[in-house]
Amino acid sequence: WKLLDALLPAAIAHRTALRLVGSAHALATPIFLLTLGGSFNDPVGSALVIGAVYLVVAGPLQRGARAALAIGALLGLAAGIKLTNGVFAPAIAVVMLLHERAARPAPRQALAQLLAFGSGAALGFLALHGFWSARLWQEFGNPFFPFFNGVFRAPDYLPVNLHDTRFL
Repeated sequence: WKLLDALLPAAIAHRTALRLVGSAHALATPIFLLTLGGSFNDPVGSALVIGAVYLVVAGPLQRGARAALAIGALLGLAAGIKLTNGVFAPAIAVVMLLHERAARPAPRQALAQLLAFGSGAALGFLALHGFWSARLWQEFGNPFFPFFNGVFRAPDYLPVNLHDTRFL
C-alpha cells in the first residue's frame, strides 16, 4: 500500500482504486498464500525487503545516514531470516550510491551514508542470524553450513559451494 503510494504519480486518475487493486494482487499471489501461516519465513523476509525498497523510493535518502541505517537494518534482518534475501543488500547499496552520485553530496556525507547502511545491515543480520551462525560454527566449523562449504570445509559435507541454478 505504501510502496504503491510512493510509486504512483499523484495526479493519476483513480489512484486509491489502483492502490487497492495493486495491494490485493500482491497479497493474492500463490507463493505468498502457500507460505502464509506455515513454517515458511518468506512472507516476513519479503515484507522487510519491501520496507527497505519503500524507504529508498519514498525519498528519505536526502535525510542521510539515519535513513541509510534503517534501510540497511531492514535488509540485514531480512537476510538474517533467510540468507537468500542477502542479494537485495548489494543491489540497494548500488541504487543508493547512484542516487548519491546524482545528488552530488560531499564525499564525507556519501561515505557516512554507506557506512551507516553497512552497519545497519550487519547489525540486523547479527540480531537474527548471529546466534545461529555461532551455533553452526561450533557444530560444523561453518557459520553458513552447508552453504560456502568450499570456503569453510566442514568435514560433514562435500567441500563445494552450493549453487542454485534454477533461475539462471
